[in-house]
Amino acid sequence: MAIPRFKCGVADRAGCFRRVAEQGIEIRSVVELQTDPDRERKLYELGWAIEQDIPSSEPAVRDSFEEFQKVWERSNLVQDAWFVALDKGEYVGMTELWSNQADPDLFDIGLTGVLRSHRRRGIAAALKLRGIEFAQKRGIRELRTWNASHKGGILAVNGRLGFVRRPAHIAYVKEVGRSGQRMVS
Repeated sequence: MAIPRFKCGVADRAGCFRRVAEQGIEIRSVVELQTDPDRERKLYELGWAIEQDIPSSEPAVRDSFEEFQKVWERSNLVQDAWFVALDKGEYVGMTELWSNQADPDLFDIGLTGVLRSHRRRGIAAALKLRGIEFAQKRGIRELRTWNASHKGGILAVNGRLGFVRRPAHIAYVKEVGRSGQRMVS
C-alpha cells in the first residue's frame, strides 16, 4: 500500500497536532528521550500495558526487561521513528516504525497504542501522523500496519489517515497430545 495521502489536508493535519498539544501532550522520538534515565523502563511498561489490550488467540506473554532491552540491537528498528506521547512526562502512547528488511522502500508500523486513560483524545492519530510524515520525508513509498478486525478505534484512525484494508490474517490453534502442547500458525 502506498503511503496514505491525507484525506483531511494539511490544515487538518496541523489541527490534529494542535488539538493534542492543547491537551498538554507532546510527541517525541525515543532518540529525543535518551536523556531520560528511565526511558527504557517506561517504554517497557507502556508496551506491556498496550500489549494486554491487543486481542489474540493466546494470552499476552510479558518478556523480561532484559529481553526487551535487546530491541535496541535490532538493525531494522528506526529509533528516530519510534514516537512517544507524553503527558507531563508520563509515557502515555507510542508508535514505532521498522524498516522492512526485504524492501528498503517499505516501513512496517509496529505497536501503536495509547493507555486507556488517554484514549479518544486524538493521540493515536497524532502518533501515526508523525510516523507518516517521517516516512514521507525519507522517500518511503509504502507503510504497512496490522490490526485486529474488531478494534474499531484504531481501525477508524487508520481509515481516516488513508490506510486501505487488505484481506484478514487468521490464526489457528490446535492442542495436540496429552501434554496440552499448543501449535499456533
